[in-house]
Amino acid sequence: MFYRYKNWFVEIVFKANARSWFFQALAFCVLVLPIVLFGIFSYMKLNGELTDLALSNRESVARLAAITVKNNFDNLKDLAVSFAGRSRVRELAAAGKWKELDETLQEIVSNHALIDRVVVADIGGTIRSNVPYFADVVGQNFAFRDWYKGVSKDWKPYVSEVYKRAAEPRHNVVGIAVPVTDGLAHVDPREGVKAIFLLQVRLDTVLEWISQFKIGASGFIYLVDQNGNLAAHPLHPPQGEIINYGSVIPAQNAVAGRSGIMVFHDLFRGAETVSAYMPVSEYGWGVVVEEPAESAFADRDRTINFFLMVYGMIFVLNLILAYLAVRIVANLKSSESELALMNTKLSRASADLERKVADRTKRIEEALVREDAFLASIGEGMIIINRDQKILAFNEQAQKLTGWTDLSIIGRDLTEVLPMEDNSGNLMPTEKRPSREAMLTGKKVVAQGYYVRRDGTKFPTVTTVAPLVIKGRIEGALEIMHDVTMEKEIDRAKSEFISIASHQLNTPLGIIKWSIDAVRREKYYADLPPGAKEAIDDIEKSNARMIDLVQSLLSVSRIEQNRFDGKFAMIDPTSTIRDVIAEMSVEAERRDVKINFMVPSEPVQIYTDPPKLHEIIENLVSNAIKYSFTGGMVGILLEKKDNNVVISVSDQGIGIPQHEQKRIFSKFFRAENALLSDTKGTGLGLYVVKSYADRWGWPIWYESAEGSGTTFHLAVPADKTIQNVPIMETVEKIENHERPKRILIAEDEKVYAKVIKNRLMQEGYDVVEAVTGDECLSSARLHKPDLILLDLMMPIKDGFAALQELKADPNLRDVNVIVLSNLSQDDDINKAKVLGADEFIVKSHATLGEVVEKVVSLLAKQKQHER
Repeated sequence: MFYRYKNWFVEIVFKANARSWFFQALAFCVLVLPIVLFGIFSYMKLNGELTDLALSNRESVARLAAITVKNNFDNLKDLAVSFAGRSRVRELAAAGKWKELDETLQEIVSNHALIDRVVVADIGGTIRSNVPYFADVVGQNFAFRDWYKGVSKDWKPYVSEVYKRAAEPRHNVVGIAVPVTDGLAHVDPREGVKAIFLLQVRLDTVLEWISQFKIGASGFIYLVDQNGNLAAHPLHPPQGEIINYGSVIPAQNAVAGRSGIMVFHDLFRGAETVSAYMPVSEYGWGVVVEEPAESAFADRDRTINFFLMVYGMIFVLNLILAYLAVRIVANLKSSESELALMNTKLSRASADLERKVADRTKRIEEALVREDAFLASIGEGMIIINRDQKILAFNEQAQKLTGWTDLSIIGRDLTEVLPMEDNSGNLMPTEKRPSREAMLTGKKVVAQGYYVRRDGTKFPTVTTVAPLVIKGRIEGALEIMHDVTMEKEIDRAKSEFISIASHQLNTPLGIIKWSIDAVRREKYYADLPPGAKEAIDDIEKSNARMIDLVQSLLSVSRIEQNRFDGKFAMIDPTSTIRDVIAEMSVEAERRDVKINFMVPSEPVQIYTDPPKLHEIIENLVSNAIKYSFTGGMVGILLEKKDNNVVISVSDQGIGIPQHEQKRIFSKFFRAENALLSDTKGTGLGLYVVKSYADRWGWPIWYESAEGSGTTFHLAVPADKTIQNVPIMETVEKIENHERPKRILIAEDEKVYAKVIKNRLMQEGYDVVEAVTGDECLSSARLHKPDLILLDLMMPIKDGFAALQELKADPNLRDVNVIVLSNLSQDDDINKAKVLGADEFIVKSHATLGEVVEKVVSLLAKQKQHER
């Protein structure tokens, strides 16, 4: 049947009569039409996909910029809340001591370059204090300003619209206003508001936030506030006149909380423009990304043109083939064999054509994948490699970081041109590189290390590598390089800050602590009125809380720098727990809370860092006492389980609400019921405990029910064999019937020196003083002291240098030296011990009595040695 109809078709189409040309043209169209329809369909689909890709990339940039702006506002708001919450700021604002508040504000501005100006106004909007100080604005009322209206609406932090500040020079700024409260819980939040704390940030800084984003050759990003005022625009000076963009449709949409992308005719440019808009959540601001359509769709147009060129060639080829097919068929003489041969040739040509089209389509898809990767890596170094580690793409930021240009590195092996070292400086082999691991596992890999530039220098990086999967097969990888040089510098600066803070913050606190101790030992203390004694008790409690806060902050800072210095040893945790109970007994008695320690029937030992274990147990027991109800019980239990010793601390207090339990180990977190109680806290204790436990792999868990109490469990590794723990002998005060022992105090803080000197003289010692390292050496050689109390942070020559010279002098090397300093880091303590110090006492951690006991103990040991 088939052959009969085929012969009929050939006969009609190619028979020699007047209608043969019509049927030949019809046959020609039948052969060509599918190619034409396929080309039109492919063009429409490719054009649509590339257009959507270009638009979505711009929208992604707008979203990333909006997130960046929000993060910066969040940071500024948190900074303002932190400053406003300082006890000093609260006290001065509540007392109306505005001139003293100016000095406090000056410290804030000097340490934060982002802040242009700090202002404090009363709750009516009148300026009372400002830094830098401008007398003209003090006393002026700014209740008409948006920042005042926003923060006074419900007395919560508020980011204002952009405005021109009143003080000269009249910079364009944005204000972050937060209420200064008394820190107490009130039913009506307005009752606790004492003032308004305002940070002003120049629009030059805001412009820098969005300047990092590059939008093609001629695109840009601009930012508008909640009222449509232009806050940052690369084509408008940030300190020019404030322009309102409220009539611009993309800006309107962003401020209204809508996100999207649109193509419209820009009357200013006189051309089509692509605009992506995105709201800055929570603040009512908006981000707009604009780029001429010609630039935005340049890559799409190039790809389409290439496609049309290829398809045109295919179409012409198809025309030729169709023409040849018709001519060949027209010349056949109805031969079955000849028709079969022609059909075979046509089938092969069609298959070859389809193969070429499929091959070209695959190349276009790969090109689209590469383009996606390029666009997704804005702001960071980006490399695309194939399965053989050959470099396929290398963006501009990667060129700047490594010193390699795009043309010179494409096609070369990644491991050859960009060696990578681990954090120890060892060259990373190919099989260990994150790009190889990502392609082998099919998962994203994040690694730290150092890249070696073309000139041989190195830079630290956090590298993120994701496999590129095409049609279910891993064809390569996308590598993102984030240069962390700045973060390293910040870590170094933080380390310096810890050293300074530990001395500068602890010095006045230690002076207060020792002065109170000295006052209580004076005869007149018993004659003081009850009100004065109560005031001294309050000062001591507040000072102790400040010392705890400083130590918690320093612990957090060391944890964030991954500094877990310490020495592990086998110890009996029972003694540590008893020490903590003794330290917390006064607080427990004050709150009418009993502590029950269930000592194990058999001795146990654990392998731990004793000071850190003490800090962990102290935090857990302190929390249990603070959050217990009056008359409650705190239980401490030691249990041997398998190869661990489990330390459990339980209370019968307020418990942790179920919906907040996942956040209990977060930094600065306090549960809602804890905030409503009269218990003070920083929210750092459990964060420190969890950080230590995670660092050493100690499991920690808890059970809690709101209103019923909480139990924390900590599992610490134990040794299978019980070892003997030496018992420390207590040395009583020495009754010296010979000449009084002479003690040299080397201390530049006069109050410290005076308090220590008076106490030692009461104990019967002969005391001489020095205020510098050089004076310490001279006095030691002149007076031949029996013991030296040495501060480390002295002028001219510090305590480290003085200690080194003391131990190098044959006549002084045997003199006992107690280092008495507020430097509390392990590095400083170890350094002093290496140089020859006999003891190291942190001033803010010890009482004056404990210092005297240590002096007595060392002198007693010295006397026994002389005998």
